Amino acid sequence: MDKKSLVDERIKAIISSRHSNPLLHEAIEYALFPSGKRIRPVFCLLSCEAVSGDFISALDVAVAIEFIHTYSLIHDDIMDEDIERRGKSSLYKKYGIPIAILVGDGFLTLGFEILSDYPEISKKVAVACGIEGMVLGQFEEIVKIQKQEKINLNKTAKLFSVSCVAGGMIGGGTKEEVEALERFGINFGLSFQIKDEIMDGEEGDEKRLYFLLDKAKSSLSIFGERGKGLEDMLHYFE
Repeated sequence: MDKKSLVDERIKAIISSRHSNPLLHEAIEYALFPSGKRIRPVFCLLSCEAVSGDFISALDVAVAIEFIHTYSLIHDDIMDEDIERRGKSSLYKKYGIPIAILVGDGFLTLGFEILSDYPEISKKVAVACGIEGMVLGQFEEIVKIQKQEKINLNKTAKLFSVSCVAGGMIGGGTKEEVEALERFGINFGLSFQIKDEIMDGEEGDEKRLYFLLDKAKSSLSIFGERGKGLEDMLHYFE
């Protein structure tokens, strides 16, 4: 089974183990499936492999990160008034804003419930997602008080980076290896956001995109063949 499928199966197992209101469960499953690319959790697993770890040991952390990412998408759709997500109506358009907010809150708290077994990683994820990271980036985008790359760093790149760092930490990576994974995640995340803007028909700096991709690729040199899985993910931009 490929890593994305493993993530999907673990998500289903965790959700099905929680007993809640049937309508709430329906809305949760609607938000999660059909799944997206699951890039962040897959990065977590590949980063664990890159430091010679057993990627299965990072599976729950990877899923927790995907839950937190899903919370951010739900709230982002509400704030941006986006009516579609992954080829279907956004959660808030399907179930209404109050239920969508609660589902997003549920994903955020469930993610950190899982991460409570990994205190050091939990703190890093919280910083990446909080008022110094994703929340800050979303705020900066709304009030338009910051340069776009700084917004992209906070809103998008830091979560990619901490996904890689978490996998490296679980896999027992050295300080140098974890720092290399952090750089890879930042540069990939910045590239990802530029690519997203170009695909949406917005202005995007293609030259900057490929410069950042080269930086991401070079940061993997420390891993040799073990970094091939992460390097292969750069094909997303082709």
